[in-house]
Amino acid sequence: MRRTRRRPLPRRSLLGRRNKTQALVSHSTWIAASLAARDTDALLALAHSVSPWVDAVEVRLDLMGAFDLPQLLSALPLPVVVTYRPRREGGRYEGDERVRLRTLRRAASLGASVVDVEWDAVDAWEGEGSLLMVSRHFFDGLPSSPEAVWAELAPRADIVKLAAYAHTLTDALRLCALWRTVNKPTVLIAMGRAGIVTRLCAPHFPHAFLTYGSPTAGQEVAPGQVSVREMRERYHVHRITPHTTLWALVTPDAMTSPLVPELNRAWEQAGRDEVILPFPITREDDPEVVVGLIRSLGFRLFDSPDSP
Repeated sequence: MRRTRRRPLPRRSLLGRRNKTQALVSHSTWIAASLAARDTDALLALAHSVSPWVDAVEVRLDLMGAFDLPQLLSALPLPVVVTYRPRREGGRYEGDERVRLRTLRRAASLGASVVDVEWDAVDAWEGEGSLLMVSRHFFDGLPSSPEAVWAELAPRADIVKLAAYAHTLTDALRLCALWRTVNKPTVLIAMGRAGIVTRLCAPHFPHAFLTYGSPTAGQEVAPGQVSVREMRERYHVHRITPHTTLWALVTPDAMTSPLVPELNRAWEQAGRDEVILPFPITREDDPEVVVGLIRSLGFRLFDSPDSP
């Protein structure tokens, strides 16, 4: 199996500020599997099963029945993002906030590569050792100004994460546009089927820190996730870099089109640095607006005269 062309961060990121900055500069976009399991042993088994397909794993502590944090962080075979999401931000944790933050601080001290802390908890954050991802989630739809939200999150963050539900392809493309204006590592996710392109095209943008996938179909922890194996075998996300030519297949049934895997396999075999991705347009989208956004992002329309 061909491995991804990535330069991952050190597995244990007990880094000073200067070394953190150097690591982030040299970092290429991770494909990360979001993992949830009943206990530590089950999660470790799941992590080992997905390790051929990913660069990192996200451990969702709030979705586990029980966990042994030192065992998890010492035995996981890949860089680790630790998340302990409270219900107010879409997770399942409903306990004492001080206990939750104490657990995240311990994860940082035990060598987690990244710790995800929510926007409304970051002022109470005192952890050291891990890269700090500051996150905010919008489950009703895209905020009116993603740029303003990013600017609010950025000052305390090593990595900014903004996730919003996409009702249309236009929503997803507007969120993608933010990658072109940011100046530090950023995770952008348009949740839901209409937003899947944000999960697939992320490595095309130099400041995209990672993209999340599920271990397998049926094990999604967020709406719109694609399995990490499908991300590699069907969509060839591991081949995408800022230099790759990205083609957009814009149809309502783009997700199931056989053209996508056929062309991606053929182009890889021919040594062409090109990838085609699905852009599932909805009835609510204005096609002219969609086309304009796609071109403004530097993508090429597969059904246009510039198609190969």
